[in-house]
Amino acid sequence: MNARLAAVGCVLVPGSAGCSGGALPLAPRFPWASKAESQAMLDTAFRECRDAVEQRLKAPASAAFPAEETTVRLADEGDVDWRYEVHGAVDAQNGFGAMIRLDYECDAVFGTSSRTWTASGVALYE
Repeated sequence: MNARLAAVGCVLVPGSAGCSGGALPLAPRFPWASKAESQAMLDTAFRECRDAVEQRLKAPASAAFPAEETTVRLADEGDVDWRYEVHGAVDAQNGFGAMIRLDYECDAVFGTSSRTWTASGVALYE
């Protein structure tokens, strides 16, 4: 695992296509949560941002999120909201049908009182 994946990496499941295809990100163990709870929070933060990124693509069905390009980290553990930063790359078709790679960043915010997730600050870069 390289230094970029210190926050989260992916264990590739045979036949999977990156984190979106069944891979299981590896989570650090947060002192306030069990290993399984920490993992579930990171997985959900990734899914929230993945879904938000897909909504901005010309051909969302063609999207693949390479595991080696994905990082997720708990950026702010507040009393009201927990903010996770998600950075990665997505391979998807552009408007002409050509496959391109875009980098993205996104914040996934978990509201501790509402127990709901929100993706915000989604940005795509060529």
